[in-house]
Order: sequence, then structure tokens, then C-alpha cells
Amino acid sequence: MKKEQVVNCQFSVWYPIFKKHTIKSLILPLPQNVIEYLLDDGTLVVAESEDNTQQSSTNTAGCENEEEDIQWSDDETTTTVTAPEFPEFNAKVQEAINLLGGHVFPKLNWSAPRDANWIALNNSLQCQSLRDIFLLFKSSDFIAHDFTQP
Repeated sequence: MKKEQVVNCQFSVWYPIFKKHTIKSLILPLPQNVIEYLLDDGTLVVAESEDNTQQSSTNTAGCENEEEDIQWSDDETTTTVTAPEFPEFNAKVQEAINLLGGHVFPKLNWSAPRDANWIALNNSLQCQSLRDIFLLFKSSDFIAHDFTQP
């Protein structure tokens, strides 16, 4: 198969042609730093969104801060993994999710993360945030294949 033929099979190429015959979709290009994060084999760590942070602090507002005194590890070599942040991309994704009704089925140009539904909360590929999408994408061999061997 020629490279041109593969490129022509991309969702972003054929969707505009068949737009009125398929489900409503939005195409968002992935920034290079997001691609690097998705290809990283490290631990899945995603930054909390502002909404989740506010919700968490509200949920614990009535509780005593008992957890602050607990030390979970005495190991001094323990490293802290910081969550990557993609504020501009997160805003674009959240806007797209809202435009599409609050729930989306994420996919790349060739594949959807259908092999990762086992890790989703409801065994569903339905996502409501970038965090949900990252969970599926980082857990999917199909998505990894799209990035490395389209």
C-alpha cells in the first residue's frame, strides 16, 4: 500500500466528504507534547481539573484534616511523579465535548481505543473529560499502534 493511500484513509480526510452520512464529530490536532505523553510508558498521571479540585475540597470541607499527619512511606528515595498539564489543549477538548453534548467517543485517525474499555469506570468508551480520554488512550494498544505504525 502506498503512503498516499494510507493518508487518504485518515478520518480527518474522509470525514468532511461523508459528514452528512455519519455521526457528528470534531477533529482536534494533537500537540506534540500530548503525543509524547501518550507514548510515554510511565505511570498514568493526569492533573486534576479545576472542577475536580473544587469538588474534592468541597467534599472534604466538613472533615478534620486527619490525613495531613499520616506518612505513607518512610522510604527517602521515593520520588513524586508530577502530572503533566496541557491547559490550552484541555480547554479545546472540553469545549469540543460540550459542543457534542457532554459525552464523546474518542478516536484517532485510524483507531478507537476499543481494547481499553476494561479500564474505564463503566466499561464504556464514553468520555466526559480529557482525563477520561487519556485513560483510554494510554491503555490502548490500538492507539499506540496508530502513533507508531499507522
